[in-house]
Amino acid sequence: MEANAQRRLRLAQWTAFWLTIVAYMVSFFHRVAPAALSIELQKAFSATSTELGSITAVFFFAVMAMQIPTGVIADTLGPRRILVAGCVTAALGAFVFASAHTVEVACIGRGLIGLGAAVPFVALLRLNASWFSARQFATLSGLTLLFGNLGSILSTAPLQMMSQVVSWRVVIGGIGGLTLVAGALIAVFVRDKPADLGLPHPDGQPSVPPRSRPSWVRQLRDVVTNARTWPCFWVGFGICGTFFAFTSLWAVPYLVKFIGLSKGEASMHVLVMILCHSVTALFLGRASDRLGNRKGLLLILGTVYLVSWVPMLGPMNTFSGESYVVFAIQGMASTSYTLIWAIAKEVNDPNSAGMAIGVTNTSMFMAAAILQPLIGSLIDRFGMQGMTYSVALLAAVSGVGLLAGMCLVETRGRNIYIERAV
Repeated sequence: MEANAQRRLRLAQWTAFWLTIVAYMVSFFHRVAPAALSIELQKAFSATSTELGSITAVFFFAVMAMQIPTGVIADTLGPRRILVAGCVTAALGAFVFASAHTVEVACIGRGLIGLGAAVPFVALLRLNASWFSARQFATLSGLTLLFGNLGSILSTAPLQMMSQVVSWRVVIGGIGGLTLVAGALIAVFVRDKPADLGLPHPDGQPSVPPRSRPSWVRQLRDVVTNARTWPCFWVGFGICGTFFAFTSLWAVPYLVKFIGLSKGEASMHVLVMILCHSVTALFLGRASDRLGNRKGLLLILGTVYLVSWVPMLGPMNTFSGESYVVFAIQGMASTSYTLIWAIAKEVNDPNSAGMAIGVTNTSMFMAAAILQPLIGSLIDRFGMQGMTYSVALLAAVSGVGLLAGMCLVETRGRNIYIERAV
């Protein structure tokens, strides 16, 4: 590739990456924000724990419902169009949620936010597959999580402190405005693939003419009927789903009501967990690419993640910092699920990468959507003891994810679908 074309390629690929990262950070902010605002939201809507869980769960149901459609659209029409539509929808939802005064309207707002926030991650992974070398995919997935989780970090202790200065409604509305700006920039500067700018793929892969590709229905059917896709699905359900359910809402109430921390200290614990998660995800993806190891690394960290729930079944010593250590370890170990995106892509047709990732992602949000109101009902029914039951439930579901991990295929960073076809 000539030097000028290489410079243009690098500029275009990183422009697409960083602008989409902004939209992804916003989606992560919305996912975790209810944890820092749980007390304010419960007061604002006079909500029970079950209703609070439902307000948060609507977001995950909407994200879950959009995963496969997003993958289909990203693979057929391209990720750029759906990214712009997602930003507009999420912004509208933020404005509705910020102005809501009843549980019902709050659910509508959170649902719209979820529909829009469902888009950036699958679209970004599709863009990564189109713009970057396959040898960089797991590394880029880790980098994506690192910066995406900055949105989560901003919605922990920083959001809790900000809510003491200005109303949470102002913050959510402001994030809605930022989302619109991100959508406009993506519409102007992002393209679906190098060929749209007359540039070659970094791996030298020839673009597949649209007429030679099977219909999206057949592509989706091939992904869903591929037995090697489903262990990825259940790893996401068990490990990522429990991590989402806990950090997105119940971690702060657990620390405040069960452990006896202040709201500020509880938010700081969640910040530590997410920060450890973000940094570890970056290094895990890079290590996986360099070592050519997916399954082994996932199982090691998945086992640590499962064990990390055990100390939470009883009161922890906050004075000695035991609680911070447990949250840090859990944050690091929870990154095990991030390797399933690379595996899902590598056991399916490259032209169906978005659909494979969409199917896998559905499980994560499905688990969070089911677990959050279920945990709320346990707390409403059993009070303080309900917290213990909730942690036990999260540990059990994590065990399901670890068992599924044992059924994964080790791809060693290669697309074994293509190798089998050849």
